[in-house]
Amino acid sequence: MSVKLPRWEPVHVDLSTDHVDRDFIEDAAKKMGSGYFVVEDGDKDGTYLLVSHRGMVCEVGEVDTEDGRRNLGQAFDRVTLVGVDRALEGEGAVSAYALPQQVCIDLCGVINGRPRYGDLNTDILELDDLLGRLKQDGFDGSVMFTSHDEYALVEYEDGDRVAFRYEGDADVDNAEELIEKAGRMEANVFEPRGDEEIDAPTPQERDDDVEMVDYGGIAEALEGAAGEISGRDMFEEALEEQLRLVDDVKFNDGRVVTGAPEPADVFDAYRKAVEASAELVPASKIFEEVRDSIEGLEGGEGFLRSV
Repeated sequence: MSVKLPRWEPVHVDLSTDHVDRDFIEDAAKKMGSGYFVVEDGDKDGTYLLVSHRGMVCEVGEVDTEDGRRNLGQAFDRVTLVGVDRALEGEGAVSAYALPQQVCIDLCGVINGRPRYGDLNTDILELDDLLGRLKQDGFDGSVMFTSHDEYALVEYEDGDRVAFRYEGDADVDNAEELIEKAGRMEANVFEPRGDEEIDAPTPQERDDDVEMVDYGGIAEALEGAAGEISGRDMFEEALEEQLRLVDDVKFNDGRVVTGAPEPADVFDAYRKAVEASAELVPASKIFEEVRDSIEGLEGGEGFLRSV
């Protein structure tokens, strides 16, 4: 995989797909906790990345590095576990690497965030120019630097650096020291999809007799649009995968049966399901097609802002 991610704690390296299936990966994720899997599909020369957080696979995507794309935010194309199952049935290899929980959270942030400044592929020698540009632009978001041996994250608010984290062998205490002491790393510049963008009631504001957010209506609209392009089965499979990750809530056909979820968590699951099943067109095209249908639903405007 040409995208460079930390490989500090190898759990499995180049394990033949003859010995791996989905149950193996899910069991390994439980034991590993936080980390990631790389599935190399030898039959179609493809690469899949599965991120595990707190013992569950929470992000699944194919890493597309055509046209020189090396950073994770640009190269990650969301897919369903069904696509990974097909890769595991062929000739290939699987590797798994455990990560500190915070590093894993940051990886998920890059995958789900909105990339900025295109695909920079910035190496460490250009870091001073990059940091100056972010300050000048009043940037809100984060920059994650990665290599096989090192990792760093710089967080920004209104162009000011407010947090810095580094994992590696060099003695680095701040972003400026990355230039002098760290090795070559790749940059992912992204803005998070924050809860403040979603104008929807919190669970505490829910009335048990009133569905404050029409989750079922939103899911139905998305299923109709995505189903015309990729088939309803693919969208339903992707939606089921994503809704399993929403804590303490039971769903039926996208509707909340029990529990009072954070709207942001459900909206996030819907977005990922569309991204995973929209193989032939950009997910943004599907969201645009259903805009009129969803806009008038309870919570619909909040969902549209979140995507």
